[in-house]
Amino acid sequence: MWPKGGLRVALCFAAAALANAKRRVPAKKSVPDVAICILMMARNEEALLRRHLPTWAPLLSPGGCLVGQVDERSTDGSHLAFFDQEVISTDLLPLARRWVYHYAFDGLGPARTLLLSEAWAKFGETATHFFLVDPDWKLNLQASTAVVRADLSRVMAEGDERILAFQIFDRNGASSRWLDWFMRAEAGLRFKYRWHEMLDVPTEKYTYQTLHSFTVTETEGGGESYHRAESGGSGTIARFEREIALLELDHAELGGTDTRVLYYLGVDHCSILTLIKSELSLLDGAQKWQLALAKDSNSEARRAYEHHFSRGVSYLRRRVWDLGDVDVEGALEMAWAAAMWLAKALSSDLNPHLDKREGARLTDSDASEALAANDRCIELDPLRVECFLQKARLLLELGSDRAQEARELAAEALALDMPERTFLAVPYHYTCTAKAVAAKAAVAVAAASAASSASSSSWSSSQAAGPAMVNGVACPRCRRYCFVACLRCRSCRAVACSPNHLARQCAERGCAEAAPWAGDPPPQDDDDDDDDGDGDEGDAGDEGGNCEGGAGAGAGGGGGR
Repeated sequence: MWPKGGLRVALCFAAAALANAKRRVPAKKSVPDVAICILMMARNEEALLRRHLPTWAPLLSPGGCLVGQVDERSTDGSHLAFFDQEVISTDLLPLARRWVYHYAFDGLGPARTLLLSEAWAKFGETATHFFLVDPDWKLNLQASTAVVRADLSRVMAEGDERILAFQIFDRNGASSRWLDWFMRAEAGLRFKYRWHEMLDVPTEKYTYQTLHSFTVTETEGGGESYHRAESGGSGTIARFEREIALLELDHAELGGTDTRVLYYLGVDHCSILTLIKSELSLLDGAQKWQLALAKDSNSEARRAYEHHFSRGVSYLRRRVWDLGDVDVEGALEMAWAAAMWLAKALSSDLNPHLDKREGARLTDSDASEALAANDRCIELDPLRVECFLQKARLLLELGSDRAQEARELAAEALALDMPERTFLAVPYHYTCTAKAVAAKAAVAVAAASAASSASSSSWSSSQAAGPAMVNGVACPRCRRYCFVACLRCRSCRAVACSPNHLARQCAERGCAEAAPWAGDPPPQDDDDDDDDGDGDEGDAGDEGGNCEGGAGAGAGGGGGR
């Protein structure tokens, strides 16, 4: 017989012994549960929230949470969309797992830092991941929700990666970038910069892994977008002027030497140049926008253009030539993009300072610096095609004696395969653009050879244009001949030579989607009698481009707005 209470004591000792034995035997590592918290900030974006929040619902269950940060200037029902059961069912996400509050905007970096702080304070004990999302984004699952969650569980169990990078397709429909706004839920997470914000994580803690089980698409949003509420739209001068004002505050606070701020100041000023140029390009004929700008040196348009050109080039020169080797290892792509933009601004694509005595050609100093900037760009990343093509186009502009050099550069570009990069990734530059520039260079070389030969009298301009028109038709927007079909809308099947021209074609057809293929387009049907025209490249998201346009805008590399 056990003494009174003896059985209880014996069981306690047995339990303790069993626990010690379990501690001595290494247990198999369990797969942790995943609880994702979606974090959104919005201003007058109720319609976008109602449209896109449901696409994120698969990531919220089980155990997830939703945090909405609404600008106090909002006048619509943005805050109500987060709680609407028709947007996200309470069976999927209980109301207790949602939190919405209003805040005073003071720049995107401070706003996202506050959002992370609120999420941690409210759900930090239960959330495993924070995912910052914009209202104009929609989720594209490349696999089932179970596979996505299994990937996250595996990463948590096997490694210490704190950051999970995902691919987002830009609203211009042509380029994509990788973003690091998906992270382990921790206290003290913060963003840096008032605009073009960046996750501010110490280098020793910045361990990351790329995810391929889903992608994100950034939509234009139209009249319902944040940019519409703030500055009339994403492609307006007011938008970039507002960005510049916030960047200037960071520029002053950081001593004027921050390479990221210098880069974006230069790019934003150049983006305004492309918008002014687009307005002036309504006149037919090559370089007429520059001649229109030169007619009246005291015109408002001329003064505005001169101001933004001077400021943009100044910031980019500082970034490329004075600080070119600063933090290159940590920001190689941004150093490359700065050199690319400087060359673009100094070339005749954007440069208002043409030597009219030489038939409206670039001045020798600007041409020399543009070539040097392209060389710097190629040196920083010899696997990217843009600056090879940009330099080749510039050489063709400089005269027939540089045509062979341009042809050789174009041939090098054609041999490149698209590398994996974080931002400004434009697939059709490696196919359509390269082919168009190579064809143009070949025509120039043939024309120069014919002009210097005894048979030059038999050479005609129509013969010279032939190779560039192979398998191409005229883009209905810019009326240039393009080498191959590049951009085609999935919905209405319109074609054009640039993303912006495609959007206009879609609008004329009553198609609101304007969803171009990101890479090479599908082959045209044999019975397709559509003569709309296709593009070789255009500009990826700036002034709309043309069939021999620039190397791409929308600098990327940070920020979702």
